[in-house]
Amino acid sequence: MKLLITMLLPALFFFSCGNLKIDNYKNENSPESTALLTASYNFQRNAVSKHNLKPPLTIIWDETFSGLAAGSFSVVGNWLFYASENGYVGVVDLQSGEEVSEKKLGKSCSVPPTISGRYLYQTFESGSEGLIVYDLEKNEELWTVEGNNSRASPIVAGNKVFLLTLDGHLYCYHHITGDAIWKSKKLVKSARSSPALSGDLIIVAGNDGEICAVEFTSGIVVWKTELNTPVFSDPLVAENSVFISAYDGSVFRLKTEDGTVQKIFKTDALLYFQPTVFQNLMYIAQSDGKLICFDLKTGAIIWKFAGTGPAAAAPLVMKNIVSFGTLGKHLYLLNRYSGDLLQDIKLNGRVRSVPVIQNGKMVIACEDKKIVALAAQ
Repeated sequence: MKLLITMLLPALFFFSCGNLKIDNYKNENSPESTALLTASYNFQRNAVSKHNLKPPLTIIWDETFSGLAAGSFSVVGNWLFYASENGYVGVVDLQSGEEVSEKKLGKSCSVPPTISGRYLYQTFESGSEGLIVYDLEKNEELWTVEGNNSRASPIVAGNKVFLLTLDGHLYCYHHITGDAIWKSKKLVKSARSSPALSGDLIIVAGNDGEICAVEFTSGIVVWKTELNTPVFSDPLVAENSVFISAYDGSVFRLKTEDGTVQKIFKTDALLYFQPTVFQNLMYIAQSDGKLICFDLKTGAIIWKFAGTGPAAAAPLVMKNIVSFGTLGKHLYLLNRYSGDLLQDIKLNGRVRSVPVIQNGKMVIACEDKKIVALAAQ
C-alpha cells in the first residue's frame, strides 16, 4: 500500500470552479456548536437524536444538487455536509438550503464525510484514492491514501483515523500527518459496512457474517464471532452490547467484551440496516416496509407498523418519536412507545437516508439528487 501525502496551495477559485471553502468555518466549529460528525449520528452507529420535533412537519426547502447524497449527512453548526454517489462533497446552509460550496473529490462515495475539528475525512468506493483528508479552514487537501477503496465511514478517535477497506483490512493513520500507524491482518473476506466504536475496540462486520473486535491502539484482534449468515448492515454499539442485523431477518446481540451471542431477535423479513436502540427499546426497519419495536429485556415485540415500500435506512429515534423513510416515497413519524402514526409525509422521490435533525429541522436525502428539509409548523 502506498500512502500519498499531498500538500496543496489553497484553492483561489470561486464556487463555480469547485472548492470546499466555508466562510467563518472556524467560528461555526466551536465547542458550543452542536455537531453530528459522522454517518448514523455517532461512531456507535446509533441513530438517536437529543432533539425533538413536534409534528406536523412541513417542507421548508427542497433542493437538487450535483448527485444523490450517499447514506446520510454530517452536520456542524448550520453546515450540512453531504457526499454524493458520483464523487462530489458539498456543504449546504441548513437555514436556506443554498449550497455554499462543492468539490468533486473522487469517483464515487457510499457514505457521508466524517468531520473532526477543521478536517473532513471522505472515503471512496472506487477510483484511485480510498481516503482524502481535507482542511476546511485552509480549503486544501491535507493527505490522501492511494487505493484501499472503502464503503465505510471513517472513525476518528484521539489522534487516529481508522479506514476499513472493501477487502476486509483495517488501517490506522495519524489523523493530521497521514502517517501509517498499523495495518490489521485480513479481518473479514469483504466489508461493505462502516465499523463501530466501543470504548477502545473497533467493531467490524463482514458480509459473510464474521464479526471482529480490534483493539484500536495496536490493531490486535480481541475476538471474532461467526454468525454464519450474510450481514450487510453496520454494527451497532448500545447497552454494553453489539447488535448485528443479519440478512436473514435475525438481530444478534453480542457481548462487547468477548463477542458471545447473548440473544437472537427474529423478524419476518430481510434486513439491510442496523437497528436503533434507546432506553431498553430496539427499533428495526425491515425490507418489507415494516417498523418493529422490541423490548430488549423480554425479547417481546411491543408493536409493528406497516409502511409503504421497503425501508430506506435505519430509523431515527427522538425523545417521544421514531421516524423512518421508505423507497415508496414516504416519511413516517410514529409515537415510539405505541407505534401510532403521527404523520405520513408523501415525498416526490424515494427516501435514501436516515433523517437528521439539527437547528429545528429534519433533513433527508431523496431521489433524484434531492435534499429535503422539514420543520414544525
